[in-house]
Amino acid sequence: MDRFDAMQAFARVVETGDL
Repeated sequence: MDRFDAMQAFARVVETGDL
């Protein structure tokens, strides 16, 4: 997994508020 991929996944989690 690339760093960019991880950032995208993290952004999705933050957007959904599923932290």
